[in-house]
Amino acid sequence: MENRKETTIEERKLVIKLSNEGKSQQNIAKVVGRSVNCIQKILQKFKKTASTFNNLGRYVSAGTVRRVLRKAGYNGRVARKKALNCDESKFNIFGSDGRRMVWRKPNTSHHPKYTIPTAKHAGGSVMVWGRMTASGVGKLVFIDGIMHKMAYLNILQNNLKESADKLGLVSNFPFQQDNDPEHTAFGCKSMAALSLSEST
Repeated sequence: MENRKETTIEERKLVIKLSNEGKSQQNIAKVVGRSVNCIQKILQKFKKTASTFNNLGRYVSAGTVRRVLRKAGYNGRVARKKALNCDESKFNIFGSDGRRMVWRKPNTSHHPKYTIPTAKHAGGSVMVWGRMTASGVGKLVFIDGIMHKMAYLNILQNNLKESADKLGLVSNFPFQQDNDPEHTAFGCKSMAALSLSEST
């Protein structure tokens, strides 16, 4: 018999199967190539846990986990519950408007399997602006055309206060947005701060 420390999951499943078929532990040990003692341990563990997976049985304290995570560069932070997150996104009605790659063999470029269906005039798209907090989401604002500084200022002026009130944000909460050019344009950050201060 080969002397290995750990049984494979396939071996453990085979032991359970043969045991359920009524085979003796000695016969199972011969078929699997393990000792009778090993077969007994597998069957006892299966009766207790109803699982064929190995549990290493090591206890790791929460302090050890924190120490290892800190050593890897992670720090514990309390999640923000009172932050208003805003962003816009474009949704295509049909497919992607970007470049798409397919893997194909030579001389098969026109095979239907390797072509991507298209729609006349790209099928259209819709751009929306929305906001959310840990407590819920606000309404979507549909954007006509391209998002630019003035459109973004208009959205902030008309929707930010309403969203903060609806989502239960009372005062002094972070307003988070990405660094799109229209978000960082002159006047947009101050407009966001002004809109939020008016909501208190």
